[in-house]
Amino acid sequence: MNPKHPSHKWLNVLLVLAGIVLPYLVLEAGAFKALLPRLPRSQFNFMAPGLRVLGQTSKNGLLPRPGYVAITGDSYAQGKGDWFIDQGYDRSTEYQAAHLVHRDLGLDVLSFGRSGAGSVDGAVLEPLQDLAFLRGLGLEAPNPGIVLVYFYEGNDLENNLWFLENWYRKGFGGSYPLTRAGFRTFLERMAAKYARGEPRGPGERLIFGSYLLRLVKAEVLGPLARDPASREPEVPAGKTNRALVGDTVLALPDRLQAPPVYMDQTDLDRGLFVFEQSALFLRDRLKGPEVILVYIPAPLSCYDLACGEVSTFYGGEHGETYPAGLVNRVSGLMIDRLRAFAEKNGFAFVNAKKYLVDAGRRAPVHGPRDWDHLNRAGYQALARAIEHGLAARRTATP
Repeated sequence: MNPKHPSHKWLNVLLVLAGIVLPYLVLEAGAFKALLPRLPRSQFNFMAPGLRVLGQTSKNGLLPRPGYVAITGDSYAQGKGDWFIDQGYDRSTEYQAAHLVHRDLGLDVLSFGRSGAGSVDGAVLEPLQDLAFLRGLGLEAPNPGIVLVYFYEGNDLENNLWFLENWYRKGFGGSYPLTRAGFRTFLERMAAKYARGEPRGPGERLIFGSYLLRLVKAEVLGPLARDPASREPEVPAGKTNRALVGDTVLALPDRLQAPPVYMDQTDLDRGLFVFEQSALFLRDRLKGPEVILVYIPAPLSCYDLACGEVSTFYGGEHGETYPAGLVNRVSGLMIDRLRAFAEKNGFAFVNAKKYLVDAGRRAPVHGPRDWDHLNRAGYQALARAIEHGLAARRTATP
């Protein structure tokens, strides 16, 4: 037999291909899923978004234990900020309140936070979609026993008003019947369409294949964790915002996020309505977990201001500077409204503002690079607020 015969070359090629394809098919058929509990959590950085949540280190096993704590909301629930930057953007490390609550109380905590989300997508669609996606893969993630629904006063209402205009209004053919029944029907439609567990992108059901592609892409382009955290520049002090921190009047950056001081009462009511109805819908869809509303203040609400006016991030048609006294007045109105809503509907309420203000009197709880989110001291204060809320709930339980 001539080893140089063309047919032998093709046979060798087929053998090589079989040696690659067959192991891949075995892994894709179920072997890789069986390996997930044994993979280092850092490898989940390269998984599809629906699987990536399982790489969080705020729980003991791959899947959270029944009765676990779920966190819903925007980038604060996701854990963005300087602590995350310091960790090299590695989701398998500790960098937010979820990790501290897990470490301090021994509870499994799973965050479904999504950056840029408002109340509908952050508190409803994201957790329902992730849970449905995992179950579609045969990973039986249980419903949570406790849900922390984050409300961030800095931009949640803006996001909610945008959602009303661009989704709810158009979804009802141009009408605007903002009623409980109408909005509940709308949420049902949104969940049926966008929270069925369908892959967000092509090929995400091929969990091993999508993992390989993401891993190769990350290694070729260089993962974010390899970049020095110092590449994020510190935000310079501004000319307007001042706060008493320790014994010093500290110059804060200008154009910081604030409660929506420019909104009229109608828009405040509409934005809060969306949050409230989203929290109620999530409780019902998850079959009645304990719900705790967690109020998170914007950066300008976290400090004892030492200036007559503040520079906010709104800009444009809303203007940029406002009387400093409006910050706590508008913040207080929303806290009172949501506390009353929580009491009426059997929810617990955690006002993280007082914990963050207390911490902000000693040291900044934002920045120095990311002043839109909490730093390590800020997340430690948020975790204390949540832990006290959980303890109060257990004390009140007969």
